[in-house]
Amino acid sequence: MDRAGVGSAGGAGKGMIGLRWREFIRPGGAMAHDVFLSYSDQDKAAADAVRRALEQNRIRVWMAPRDVIPGAAWAETITRAIKGTKVMVLLLSGSANESMTVRNEVKRAVDYNVAILPVRIENVAPHGSLELHIGSRQWLDAITQPFEQHLERLARAVKQLLEPEFARRSDAIPPGPAEIERETSKPRAPTPPAKP
Repeated sequence: MDRAGVGSAGGAGKGMIGLRWREFIRPGGAMAHDVFLSYSDQDKAAADAVRRALEQNRIRVWMAPRDVIPGAAWAETITRAIKGTKVMVLLLSGSANESMTVRNEVKRAVDYNVAILPVRIENVAPHGSLELHIGSRQWLDAITQPFEQHLERLARAVKQLLEPEFARRSDAIPPGPAEIERETSKPRAPTPPAKP
């Protein structure tokens, strides 16, 4: 089974109702986002790692089922989210190749002229309709372990696709605790002594 109906009520509710996300809701209830994350259910752990890394880099991510409002029409919600995104990050794997949901999401992204960034998390090539739509695109290889070593490179690539808008945007997600800790723990240059 693909993502529709898997954890829709629980996972989505927490994401949309939680205080952290209220500030990112547009008037009318649509969520402001930069990236639509397309993945197979079998790759949920990798998808969660990608989402965390992007959000720690101030990139707003739309991810099902987390961001599907309970009771909303699934297909309509997904279509609206893809239409409103700037970049689709596609986790490419054997199961993604076989997922009708992933294939439909990619087709919508192509229809809406959304930039697609394939991230290859298994040693597979796209086939079927995925080969048609992303076969000629440069993908980011993330098949070597540990998977986390590729996430900063992915965040940089997404920021490049979002430029110049990302650099001037004032509503970027604030840095997470890990990012703040990295910034505050950096060694600082010694202050030169004051001249007499």
